Amino acid sequence: MTVDSLSERDWRFAFDIVYRLNSTEGLDEFRQTLLKMVNSVIASDQIMFNLVEEQDGDFVYTGMDYIGMKPRLYEKFQSNLYNDENTLLGVGAYKDTTVFRDSDLLSKETLLESKLYREIFLEHGFRYVMRAFFVQSGRTIGALGLFRGERLGEFADRDMRVLKMLSPHITQKLSRVLNCSGHMPRKSPLLADHERIRKLGLTPREVEILEHIAKHLDDSEIAERLVISPYTVKKHLSNIYKKTGVSSRVKLHLLLDSTP
Repeated sequence: MTVDSLSERDWRFAFDIVYRLNSTEGLDEFRQTLLKMVNSVIASDQIMFNLVEEQDGDFVYTGMDYIGMKPRLYEKFQSNLYNDENTLLGVGAYKDTTVFRDSDLLSKETLLESKLYREIFLEHGFRYVMRAFFVQSGRTIGALGLFRGERLGEFADRDMRVLKMLSPHITQKLSRVLNCSGHMPRKSPLLADHERIRKLGLTPREVEILEHIAKHLDDSEIAERLVISPYTVKKHLSNIYKKTGVSSRVKLHLLLDSTP
């Protein structure tokens, strides 16, 4: 299944959604625009957006917004009653932005045996679920759930293709919105440890680069913030890799989050 098989009409819809999302300012406007635009192109009984935060090793849904049917049991959903459910184990497990239907991963029998499905989804009349996890630099930052009852039926391959096309753009814009609003990231343990920084031999400029990497900015964004060229950013990164002994940006993020 590839996005190449989208119809011309779907491409126009998708490009319009990307344009409108990138025109939003602030988290609230982004969330409301995302929900309305996705609902306009993929019919659903409810669409729910959540931010995803890591707290003490667990992934927690926060910053919920929705369109369609009211989520009457959201507080129960947020409880720890369903932490071990197969349908929720994907949160934090993916290293890249991912789109799937629950039925693609679990059989109908397994889904119907799930406490989450019986006590939350079926209570709302939902039978079919499609999800997107938005992952930036190996970290899940947001989740979108689309829900349908029997009337609308299972999400089609076309629905999957549309959401797969949109998801990288949603991830990129969400990351920028979160950085600008101060929602992410938490203070890096490495950057807070001046003795570790001294032992690594990092220069003040290299530390400055790392501070921006911890905010999940890309090279061009870092260059713009520091008023230097992207080439200079890459040169500093090369030196940082040598001093820290890592070989990629993903490993650098792991190092930033590490404790002695």
